[in-house]
Amino acid sequence: MAEKYKEAVKFGKLIRSLRDKRGCTQEVLAHKAGLHRAYVSTLELGYRNVTLVILCKLAKTLGVKPYELLENQ
Repeated sequence: MAEKYKEAVKFGKLIRSLRDKRGCTQEVLAHKAGLHRAYVSTLELGYRNVTLVILCKLAKTLGVKPYELLENQ
């Protein structure tokens, strides 16, 4: 599997935290954002590097501004 980077791991933890706070499963988040559940899983684990397009989709789905997902990275 791909190498983990500390920034990606931190980002993944933030996505999971926001998702959990909203009582949302990976499957529901993925569906609403137009992604695959496995993609969300690897993103949360820090194995994926998110693109700007995906960042914006996740932010919209989670109800936050895109920059909020990048703070403290």
